[in-house]
Amino acid sequence: MENISKQNIRIGVAAIIIVGVVAAFFFGKPAVAPESGIPAGEQVSTSSSALITTPKTTTIKNTNTSTGEAASLSYVQALALYPEKNRIQLTGGTFCQASPTMATFKNGTSIMIDNRSSEVRTITLGTAYTLPGYGFRIIKLSSATLPASLLMDCNKQLNVATVTIQK
Repeated sequence: MENISKQNIRIGVAAIIIVGVVAAFFFGKPAVAPESGIPAGEQVSTSSSALITTPKTTTIKNTNTSTGEAASLSYVQALALYPEKNRIQLTGGTFCQASPTMATFKNGTSIMIDNRSSEVRTITLGTAYTLPGYGFRIIKLSSATLPASLLMDCNKQLNVATVTIQK
C-alpha cells in the first residue's frame, strides 16, 4: 500500500509540473498582438517562429555591422529582409528559448536576432548584444577560420543555440 501511495504522489507531482510548463508556455503570450489586431501565433510567413507581437509602426534603431552606421528598420521590414532561414527568434518570459536551437549560415551572412519577449535580453554570440523587449538586432556573422561554431547565451542561460558559420 505504501508503494502505491508513493507512486501516486510521483505521478501527481509529474502531472502538476507538466500542466505548469504547458500553462506557462500558452498563457505567457498575449492573445492579440498590440495594435496589430493579429492573434498571437498567427504566422507572417510559413514559419511558426515568425510571430507578430510588435506594432507595425515600431521602428527600432539597429547598427549596420558592416558600416557601423545606425539604420532604421521597422519590425515588418526586418521580417521581410530576414526570412526564417536568416533569423533566430528568442521567446519565453524570463526563461529564454531560441528557435531554431541549431543553425548554419554562410560566412558573411547577416542574420536577425528577434526578441519576442517583453524582457530585455543580453545575448552573447561571440560578442554581447542587448535587445530591448520586442526588439531585434541585425548581426553579420564572419570568421577567419571555417567552419566555426558559436554558442549563443541569453542573459544567464548558457548555450540556448548553436550557430555554425561555413564557407
